[in-house]
Amino acid sequence: MLNDFVEKHSERIGIIFVIVSLLFVGYEIRENSRSSRASNHLALIDTAMRLNVEIMKDDQLAKVFKDTMDGVRYPAGQLDNLKQEILLQQLYNIWEVAFYNFHKGQLEDDVWLAFRGYFTEFLLPKSYDFWENHRFMYGPVFREHVDSIPVKM
Repeated sequence: MLNDFVEKHSERIGIIFVIVSLLFVGYEIRENSRSSRASNHLALIDTAMRLNVEIMKDDQLAKVFKDTMDGVRYPAGQLDNLKQEILLQQLYNIWEVAFYNFHKGQLEDDVWLAFRGYFTEFLLPKSYDFWENHRFMYGPVFREHVDSIPVKM
């Protein structure tokens, strides 16, 4: 009797198992995507925090950072100018990584909005001269993004 039932309904039972398997795979993909976005967020935060620690440990680098955010630029050829250039390059690299992660769906919307807000409102107006001279170092889509931001000086 069981054999008759299985034989009679085996195709339907197989379809049900396929559907359940697909639902499980979809669930696993969704969970993996969430985990990936969280990992990307943590990696960006970790990178920014390591930069912050370096700034806090070195009084001269802290002064360079403060001056940079105050719009002060050091003359070319000075060691502080080199530190300023590297600092800005690293900040723009963090922004670019966040930008590409967001556009690949690997960063949550609210996390991107926080990064974008900081960089567009705080960093870009204070470092637009750096951007103009170094934009070639960044990807074309990211360059379009930064260039589309109206800079409030």
